Amino acid sequence: MNNTITQLFLKYILNQCSKAEIEQVISLIKDGHNDSEWLAAMELAEQENHFESNLSESHKANIYQGIRKAGQFKPRSNQRWWAYSAAAILLVASVGLWLQRSNNPSTQPQAVVINKAESKPLAQTGKKWVKLPDGTSVQLNANSSIDYPDSFEGLKERKVTLVGEAYFDVKHKEAQPFVISTGKLTVTVLGTAFNIKSSADQSQITVTVTRGKVKVQKEGQTLGLLTQNQQLSWKANAIQPLLKQDHIDPKVAIAWKADDLIMDDVTLEEAANLLAKRYQLKVHFDNPALRQCKFTAAFLERNELTQMLNVIGDITNTKLTVNAQQTLTLSGAGCN
Repeated sequence: MNNTITQLFLKYILNQCSKAEIEQVISLIKDGHNDSEWLAAMELAEQENHFESNLSESHKANIYQGIRKAGQFKPRSNQRWWAYSAAAILLVASVGLWLQRSNNPSTQPQAVVINKAESKPLAQTGKKWVKLPDGTSVQLNANSSIDYPDSFEGLKERKVTLVGEAYFDVKHKEAQPFVISTGKLTVTVLGTAFNIKSSADQSQITVTVTRGKVKVQKEGQTLGLLTQNQQLSWKANAIQPLLKQDHIDPKVAIAWKADDLIMDDVTLEEAANLLAKRYQLKVHFDNPALRQCKFTAAFLERNELTQMLNVIGDITNTKLTVNAQQTLTLSGAGCN
């Protein structure tokens, strides 16, 4: 193992590299023979920041391979060096942000994903975007957790347990309802998008629907059927739930979602849909084969859409553009 390379990778992970060092890192990773140095640098980064990593060895290796792939693309002629390097830098941002924020965990509550089949939590500070086994996407707010099985196959219901706040975009499966248990309430859906917020002691729960229809129940009794732009608020000490049907702006309820954007081993289709929801865009693929191209990246709240599109494009060898009609178009040869 080359200790010099390990130390250089460590500087890269901690965002301490100069322009020349970043170019050297990309060159070394493109070479494809420094896997052990990369994993050693990840371990050192964890030790220097005094926290225990929940990233598996395969996840660390996937980040390495993602940076290697990003380094295979040449920068556009009108891009500065840092714009090109961002394609690789942001691939480790999910690690870098974690390292930075873990130094002050008391001010950064965790979003936790618990997979029963693995019998261990997968945690990341701040908010977390999760893809469930059925394709449903969940965005967890800070200090929230979700518990779900390794697979929904063969089950009558797709049942998960939520503590805290999350935004769900449920994959439609008419024969297999999606059921969320939170405190004393259950929310049943077939395919829709909605937000659930429960207090720390689960004595107050609010459900807001942004698309589709959901049923809210307590101990088998239906409290309400909600459709788009409707909200139900329930309090443990209230005789009847407060059902708001008019003048509900769902953007207020889901304003917390507008924050750092983590894309962990997602397809271009999943990423495009996530950006479309965030920026009110339509999505069009010129080449359908692009839909299944996978990548890993992370973006800060302050990153502009154009920068994100350029980075994703460099990583996946794809051109992403938004026209005046607010349509996000993805074109190109894409992944191999």
